[in-house]
This record gives sequence, structure tokens and C-alpha cells, in this order.
Amino acid sequence: MQSFFNFLALSSFITSMAVLGGGAYLYLYADELIDNITTDLVKDILPKLTVDAHIPDVGGLVEVVGDDLVPQVPTPPLMPAIGVPIGPLFN
Repeated sequence: MQSFFNFLALSSFITSMAVLGGGAYLYLYADELIDNITTDLVKDILPKLTVDAHIPDVGGLVEVVGDDLVPQVPTPPLMPAIGVPIGPLFN
């Protein structure tokens, strides 16, 4: 029975040290890990989001989010030319 309790104590110690070691590793290298993940995501997603100016479609955005979720940008209405009034300003 004593050997069973010794085994439980040893496995508990190993588990505690693994949790502490993993937490310390994440604490020390969190900034580097976040930068690496962000860089990888940007490299994967950014080419799909580029828009070609010559194509009226929205480029690769339709492939990423789907055709229904991409908003359609309306064209602005044409404004009439505003002329300068001609006439006496002061009477």
C-alpha cells in the first residue's frame, strides 16, 4: 500500500512540475509566440484579401468570407456642375 501512495505522490509531483514548467515557458516566451502566430496568419490571409483595382469584384475577399457577406459599395451619384453667379454683388 505504501508503494501505491509513493507512486501517487511521485506522479502528482511530476504533473505539478510539468504545469509549472509549461506556465513558466509560456510566460517567458509569450511575446515571441504571439508574434510568430500573428506573422503566420498575416502571411496566410493577407494575399486572399487583396483587391485588384482593375477588377470591379472585391478580389479574394469573396473566397474568404463568402459572396453573401461581402458588402456592395454603391457608386456615388454624379453631381451637377455649380457655376459662379454673374451679376452685380453690391448695388
